[in-house]
Amino acid sequence: MKHLLIILGSFAFASILQVANTVLLGRALGISAVGEYGVFLSSIMLMAVLFQFGVRDFSTIQFSGGEEKTTHMGALLRVALMMCSIMAVLLFVVSSEPGLSLGSYEFILDHSISFSIAVALLVISSFFSGVALVKKDFVHLGFFRDYGRHFATFLLVIALYALPELKNHFYFGWTALFLILFFIFSLRYMPILKDTLRDKGGWSASFKKSSAYYFNDVLLNITALGDVLLLALFLAPTDLGIYFVCSRIAVLMNIFLTVVGSHNSPALAKLLVKGDHVSAADIMSLTSKMLVFVSVPLVALIFLFGPELLLLWGIDETNVLILELLFLGRFFNIITGNIGKYFVYSEKRHVEVVNNLISIALMFALIIWLVPSYGVLGAAIANALVLIIANIIKYIEFRYFFSIGYIGFIQVYYSIILIAACVLFAYFVDVEPILMTFLFFFIYLGLTFPFANKDFRKYLIAVN
Repeated sequence: MKHLLIILGSFAFASILQVANTVLLGRALGISAVGEYGVFLSSIMLMAVLFQFGVRDFSTIQFSGGEEKTTHMGALLRVALMMCSIMAVLLFVVSSEPGLSLGSYEFILDHSISFSIAVALLVISSFFSGVALVKKDFVHLGFFRDYGRHFATFLLVIALYALPELKNHFYFGWTALFLILFFIFSLRYMPILKDTLRDKGGWSASFKKSSAYYFNDVLLNITALGDVLLLALFLAPTDLGIYFVCSRIAVLMNIFLTVVGSHNSPALAKLLVKGDHVSAADIMSLTSKMLVFVSVPLVALIFLFGPELLLLWGIDETNVLILELLFLGRFFNIITGNIGKYFVYSEKRHVEVVNNLISIALMFALIIWLVPSYGVLGAAIANALVLIIANIIKYIEFRYFFSIGYIGFIQVYYSIILIAACVLFAYFVDVEPILMTFLFFFIYLGLTFPFANKDFRKYLIAVN
């Protein structure tokens, strides 16, 4: 219980920081600066995933199996850091070429050194987060995986209000702050990194062991980050800023999914390595029920107060449909729980790779089709459709391969009916939103809390 609360606090802090950063940055530099920041952050996160070669999931599996040595990690990290160095040189060479333009990504060339350092820090953070997860060091896990980069942004944006001239050196300042914070938090893990880099394991043997986790991680992150990176080619900076703000707000839906996924990953990995699918499916079932229970109020709040929320960024309330669509897609993601991890930790890793390839292809096709005609709204429709279709496919595959079901559809229907009733009541009945909110939560908690409390206790027993 203590560990679960620590993970929840860490990821909630990171998610709230992301939203707060977009508010503060939008107020200080304008909504177009938020779009540029979204492209920068998404780019370094994706490059870090490309270079980290699956060490996070690989270390989780390895340590969960009882191995206390960082065998095979050294070669992966050495090559990853070498790739970061090569990328830095290439970016510097490209930025020196006269007349060469990268369009929406031009500003990355102007900050190539900061970009490369940030990627290297995230690569090492990925390794540290895998080790910290298995060691149940959730304080350091939170920094390395969740909030480190966002806390650096928060400190810098606050400084912008006192020293406006920092806006000319925003990305350099961000990298410097992130580096300082990273050094402070990684002191106790530096001996592990040093020993790991000395490991004599060969590259081919190491990558063979981690490749399944690597390719899945890359595809999963392209699915998560690719929309912002692709939309940078289609949308004006202001429209991109609106989409990025709405997507960051929608990330709040992922708080409980990521928290519970981090909490039950070691137990799930152990069970699936043993081939105990019945016990693993029990954990999935209890996880899904808890996630639906806590997510319904968030969806209801967005439908009730979405327009007022967008005004914090100075975004017109007519854009609220974008926010609602993004939340709807993530609600379907919540219903299926961390089903992707189930495939990764079982003998069906290739299924998750195929699923992510389908999601990426579908996302790119829908964005290219819808965005030129419908702009930001088309991007939100594409995002929601991809999540809904992908999760339906995953659950059908789960039933087919393992002959086990874990989603309580009565509970899902019940939750959707409650959301629909709340939304319809808010739209068609002349009542104060605050009064409607209290009424909704009173009814919802009264009807669901007894069942949710029972399922939560079962979940803790199953995981421990």
